[in-house]
Amino acid sequence: MPLAPLCLLAQSNQKRESVGGNQSVVVTPVPRLSFILAKLIPYWLIALFVITVCLLLLSGLFTPVRSMPFWSYLTTYVNPMHYFIDAIRTVFLRGGGLSAIAPQVLALVLIGLTMAAWAVKSYKKNG
Repeated sequence: MPLAPLCLLAQSNQKRESVGGNQSVVVTPVPRLSFILAKLIPYWLIALFVITVCLLLLSGLFTPVRSMPFWSYLTTYVNPMHYFIDAIRTVFLRGGGLSAIAPQVLALVLIGLTMAAWAVKSYKKNG
């Protein structure tokens, strides 16, 4: 999935070169990195949308988690939307309070802390 935007970008650049439309890019006073990043942003947004839809479909919002195949049932343990939807159902449908949704809140906090630690660890300062 992460390589798909790069492949699409390479194909669009190759198509532009074969048609002869690359002359306008050559004379533009835009740095190469900025140009490539600007071309990649729409593909990243599409990938983000697809990932969000997949997480939503596997969260248990539309189908019960227990009726999913085993492999997709296992993905719900790392899906933050599953815990959020389960907490919302507990509060609105069952009338539960904070003590009833404590496991879901704890799971969301743990997922958030894990993602924050991963982001800090993978951050590289330039220069």
